[in-house]
Amino acid sequence: MKKASFTVECALLMPIILYVIIGLLYLDFHIHNQCWFTAAAYESAIDGSLAAVRRNQDGLREAEEKAQNLENIDLLGEINTNYEVSGDKQKVQVEFTSSTIAVWGGFHWDLEAKAESRIIKPVVFIRKYRALGMD
Repeated sequence: MKKASFTVECALLMPIILYVIIGLLYLDFHIHNQCWFTAAAYESAIDGSLAAVRRNQDGLREAEEKAQNLENIDLLGEINTNYEVSGDKQKVQVEFTSSTIAVWGGFHWDLEAKAESRIIKPVVFIRKYRALGMD
């Protein structure tokens, strides 16, 4: 009778252990996707601000093209991915929003990644800096 008690305990604990393992994997994918969207937002914002300075183009248009290309990449567990590009002549802002798939019980996580890059003309910035005598 003592040998069978281990089987009963294992049968009761295995569903809990499996839920914990699946939950940790779910969390790992969510954190990976959050980092990826944050990097994509910064990459889009910086590309937009660089295009505005280097090629005298519209930085918002360049950032939107980059964000659209990055939005089309399929990440595991992500649904409803959207982006929004905004800004003016001084800065470019990019925001990604997405949701994770519901594994059980309709539970899902929403993620949001925002990035902002100022449009700085380096030559003008350095001249102003030197004019203030802050060398």
